[in-house]
Amino acid sequence: MEFKKGQLLVYGVRGVCRVEDVRREAFGTEEKEYCILRPLDDPKATIYLPTDSDRIEKNIKRVITAEEIDRLIRSIPTEDDKWIDDNKRRSELFKRILDDGDRLNLVRLIKSIHIHRDEIEKSGKKLGVADKNVLDRAEKIIYEEFAMVLGIDSDDVGQFIKDRVAGKTCV
Repeated sequence: MEFKKGQLLVYGVRGVCRVEDVRREAFGTEEKEYCILRPLDDPKATIYLPTDSDRIEKNIKRVITAEEIDRLIRSIPTEDDKWIDDNKRRSELFKRILDDGDRLNLVRLIKSIHIHRDEIEKSGKKLGVADKNVLDRAEKIIYEEFAMVLGIDSDDVGQFIKDRVAGKTCV
């Protein structure tokens, strides 16, 4: 993968990052070429990613387009949303989804947790802490990228998606 200074990309669970530079650095005894990333949500953070790392192909994605966002949102009503009652199995699945960063699976996860939360709140219960943390992480990943692409605030992305699913807005 080739990197260009100023390029925007999605790096794993860190979300949208800007390529600050690509240069050789010596950390320890070996000098390597690094892609230096700056997360948009944390401009003080710096990520040094060796360009020869096999993590690059797995963890770096191009930023989604508005058309891809539209297709993803349109797929939401048709996606299966079965809840896994077994806490351990559910936790393992959620971890895999978060680690993988596949947008469709993240959207499915968000939908599933929202539906479960709505169902249990009807009986006066609250979403468990672990599920709430997973929901927060998944929404951060998806909402940050969607907000940047659509030019809206990340706090407005959830409502944007709900409106789009209901047929109220267009990308």
